[in-house]
Amino acid sequence: MSKFYLLSTRIGAAVLLMAALGTLSGCDNKEKVIDIETPAGDVEVERDKDTGDVGVDVKKKEDKVVDIETPAGGVEVDRDKDTGDVDVDVDDNE
Repeated sequence: MSKFYLLSTRIGAAVLLMAALGTLSGCDNKEKVIDIETPAGDVEVERDKDTGDVGVDVKKKEDKVVDIETPAGGVEVDRDKDTGDVDVDVDDNE
C-alpha cells in the first residue's frame, strides 16, 4: 500500500473519531431565565429547552463587613453567618 493511502486513512479515522466525540459529548441545552446577585446571595434559574424542567440554584454569601477598593489594592472583611468566623482578604494589586 502506498504511504499516501495509509496517511489519509489515519487522518480520516482521526477526523471521524473527533466528530463522533463532539456529537456524543453535546452541551447543556439550558437557558438562563433569571440571574440575581445580591449582597446576601445569588439566585440562578435555568430552564431545560428540551424538557421544560426548571432548576433553581441558590448560593448564600457571607456577611460582608468591610469592602474597600483603592488603586493600590483592596481589603475585604467577611463574616460567616453560620459560624461567625471572620475572614480578612488583602489584595495589594502587585
